[in-house]
Amino acid sequence: MQNKFKLHCAFLSIMLLKIITPYYYLSIMKYIFILSLLFHSSLSYAQYYSPCYNYKILKSAFFLQNNECEKSKELINQAFKEVNSTLTWPFYYLIAAKVSACNGDLSKTIAFLENSFKTGIEWNNIENIKYFEMFIDTDEWRLLKENYPKFRKEYHDKINIDVYTQILQMGEKEQTIRRYISANPKDTIMNNYLSTIDSLNIIKLKLLIEEKSFPSFSQIGVEGYRYLYLILLHGLTENDSDWDFFQKELLTAIKNGHFLPDSYTRIVDRRLIWGKNMPQLYGSFNWKDDKVTAFNEIEDIKHVDERRISIGLLPLQEEANRKGFSSNNKSLSLPKEYNMISSSDIKQILNCNYDINPK
Repeated sequence: MQNKFKLHCAFLSIMLLKIITPYYYLSIMKYIFILSLLFHSSLSYAQYYSPCYNYKILKSAFFLQNNECEKSKELINQAFKEVNSTLTWPFYYLIAAKVSACNGDLSKTIAFLENSFKTGIEWNNIENIKYFEMFIDTDEWRLLKENYPKFRKEYHDKINIDVYTQILQMGEKEQTIRRYISANPKDTIMNNYLSTIDSLNIIKLKLLIEEKSFPSFSQIGVEGYRYLYLILLHGLTENDSDWDFFQKELLTAIKNGHFLPDSYTRIVDRRLIWGKNMPQLYGSFNWKDDKVTAFNEIEDIKHVDERRISIGLLPLQEEANRKGFSSNNKSLSLPKEYNMISSSDIKQILNCNYDINPK
């Protein structure tokens, strides 16, 4: 009852602000907030998360994409020795399975796939992966497929139905409206309504977190996480009043293995580009036309790799390559002042206990 009263009050406040808040006041507050956001982000993103594990997994995927199976295997082995199982995402288990298959290791491939199923990967996600083709006629593969329903049940049994349902309802509502607007972009009434829904979703999510704590991945699963991410991505773009609360929660969630660093950096960059009309911090977004693909403007481009690595992401150039670009591809335009960070600087930032670039 108390939460419903808070939601009603919040709804009225949102509507009043949309009507009576003077534009010049919003403009002044926007630039004050930009300064605080940049300052807080630059100090805080590395305080809550040890990035070495995440970096190793992504670097392994980078080597795998280039068919460097041995390097990928070494990084995967190192990474999984360093991390508590609560920090392992289903997507990372799947990467590890592909790396193991690339090296012809059937037993490790099966073991990693079992863990990926127990944490949310579905069978249809692996059916067309080339690395597994050599194993599909083995007894081990047939047994894996036979046991898949059991693994799937184990995954579902961990879901907190109450938390999952609340996030699902919020996410489905905003996504339904967004699909409508995508087909009817000139409907100003629905556009304004979507803005209100995004704001209310953030308030509901804040109340949920205050009541129960930040939802872990195991509580909400793959689908719940996707909706959680979208709620935060869209709801925090222009929301200044709750940003400090959510930034602290998100950075803590990253440290605890409940939120992906890449999801966090996209939320930050979207706020800056579309919410504040400012350069992004991490290089999460790019634009393209018929002739060129280029990154949206990046703040302090000379230090973008330091920011990315400090939270566990690859350097900008390697991330571009990992997503299918090539440094020799003339259609890709990296920022003019960008130079990829050196291996020695990466080691210093990560402070890892193992080799960054295995031979």
